[in-house]
Amino acid sequence: MSTPDISALLLSIKDMKGEDLVTLLAAINSEMQTRYEDMKAKAINWEAPTDGAARRWLYKEAFYYLRDAKNNVWHIDTKTGGLGDWKGRFIPEEDRIDSDADES
Repeated sequence: MSTPDISALLLSIKDMKGEDLVTLLAAINSEMQTRYEDMKAKAINWEAPTDGAARRWLYKEAFYYLRDAKNNVWHIDTKTGGLGDWKGRFIPEEDRIDSDADES
């Protein structure tokens, strides 16, 4: 899906009425649902990396982190996309991140 010029898009939405507006909102809702389902599927199918690296991981369907095979979790550095600040250790049995765990 390409990104249209926002100004032109807003002007066209402003003039929409009735059925056209309902159709647009339904299309937006459908696209957002598809993107959400794709993200959810990727998170469920997360596999621990075997090369010692950390991989992007979606936690609680809301937060992206980097996680390695030892369940160490880091924030994603916004500038580099690499390891950011230490978040903690994920405990799969409890479905939580232990923020008090030491970085290893």
